[in-house]
Amino acid sequence: FDPEITPEMDAIVLKALTKDPDYRYQSADEMRADIEACLDGQPVAATAAMGAAGYGGYDGYNPDQPTAALRPADPNNAQTSMLPPVNPDDGGYGYDDRQGRRRQQKKSNTSTILLVVAGILVLIGAILIGRVIFSDNGGDDQVKAPNLVGSTLAEAQTLASRTGVTVTKGADEPCEQQEKGQICSQDPSPDAMMDKDGTVTVVVSSGAPQIEVPNVLEKSEDGAREVLEGDGFSVNVTTEESDKPEGTVIKQNPKGGAKADEESEVTITLAVQATLDLPDMRTRTFEAAEQQLRGIGFTNISRTDVESDKPAGEVIEQTPTGPSKQGKDVQIVLKVSKGPAEPEKVQIPGDLGGKSYQDAKGQLEGLGFVVQLAQGSVDKPDARVITSNPAPNTEAEKGSTVTLITIEGGGGGLFGGPGG
Repeated sequence: FDPEITPEMDAIVLKALTKDPDYRYQSADEMRADIEACLDGQPVAATAAMGAAGYGGYDGYNPDQPTAALRPADPNNAQTSMLPPVNPDDGGYGYDDRQGRRRQQKKSNTSTILLVVAGILVLIGAILIGRVIFSDNGGDDQVKAPNLVGSTLAEAQTLASRTGVTVTKGADEPCEQQEKGQICSQDPSPDAMMDKDGTVTVVVSSGAPQIEVPNVLEKSEDGAREVLEGDGFSVNVTTEESDKPEGTVIKQNPKGGAKADEESEVTITLAVQATLDLPDMRTRTFEAAEQQLRGIGFTNISRTDVESDKPAGEVIEQTPTGPSKQGKDVQIVLKVSKGPAEPEKVQIPGDLGGKSYQDAKGQLEGLGFVVQLAQGSVDKPDARVITSNPAPNTEAEKGSTVTLITIEGGGGGLFGGPGG
């Protein structure tokens, strides 16, 4: 028996190491409280507990050693103290003698150091024992729930089988963090303790949360983009020939009011004019050209008359030119010839008769006519003009030919001469 090891120390160690877990310290704080009480010379709970438990089966003392009897405990006092056994070599001194000697021993540096070292060792042992006792492993029939979040149902079942638990599929729910078909939550949560043969219920993602698609029909492309992108959708644009106003939305997919994944794509279809084959209408009359164009499907045809030496009513130019592809409502302008200009009319002088051929010819050429002599007429400068064709005082086109009829000039002629 080491006199420096007090009964309180002995009781603390025995309680920490007793075989029966019900009589061990239930927490490190409880053991620390006994150690601090021992260091302060105060009674410790371990002495009473170990006295009641018989030290949990440990033979720390010889059963043949005499012990001091205790008076019955006061039922109103929950804590009792155990008296130390009497050593045969101790001369019969009891507890009071040892108390005095212990006070003297506490003054010794060696005793203090040994007590501190013993306390530290016991505290470490208690912590290790406490970890075993209060570990969250839950015993051999408990396991940690596997982390199944992010796995597919098939993958989760494989993972769960390794730990002996089963997987049950709950409801499908929208999930922002996990793709469709992947597990987004589970119960029990990952690493929580559960029975080995227990069940983990999983919630499988049905995809990203869905929101309502706005209706953008009849909007312009810019207007539709603003609405859709404002709600988080991306926009894809296609075109289709239509009689609707060009550039407006005539279709959308998904339709307005339908549910779609957030940030998914919405396709809008814009109206474009139908294109038709525009032929070359030149050399046709306006009436024939218009009839043909309307038969093709063109609706906007106009006419402009222009000066031309081409026959009147003939199409000499068109806009747009053909052949080409054009929208049915495109404006088609056909330029139509007015025909050759009307020739200028000039009156043939009425005083040609009696004039010399030379004078009459000069007068007519001055008016823009071409002059020639009739067959059998006298072709002399001083020949006398009898008449003309066209006749004098009638109108003829400027630039046309006037034919003069002449005879020999001199006296006694047709119009009377000096001999009269």
